[in-house]
Amino acid sequence: MANILEKVIGSGVLFPIKLETNSSGQSGWYPVTGSTDLILHNINSVIQYELGFRIRQEDFGTRLWECIEEPNTQAQAFLVYQFVRQALVKWENRIVITGTKLFREGTKLTIQINYSIKNTNQTDTVSATYEQ
Repeated sequence: MANILEKVIGSGVLFPIKLETNSSGQSGWYPVTGSTDLILHNINSVIQYELGFRIRQEDFGTRLWECIEEPNTQAQAFLVYQFVRQALVKWENRIVITGTKLFREGTKLTIQINYSIKNTNQTDTVSATYEQ
């Protein structure tokens, strides 16, 4: 299974940056390979970035900032869902979104995204909460 994950997920670094100590006792910022944390961290980055904020990748992120002043209605929930889904389809091609749920409570809107990692049987869920 580890071999499949290494092939499907690949390697990279996790954000936020954390200095770690390797097996030689050296401290640094080391890439990880085949870790599902890479996908989770990328999903969170995509959701948290506004379009235009990443240098040389101005189309990275979501349009969620467009919803910030809108009332917490079903229409706003639909826009949030669409913006997040569009961004993840574009920027996280290692997953298939298997379901989403929106929860509205007062001024809070929570989106829950269920996904599976392509070519594996692994599934996971990530949630993001926005409050006005």
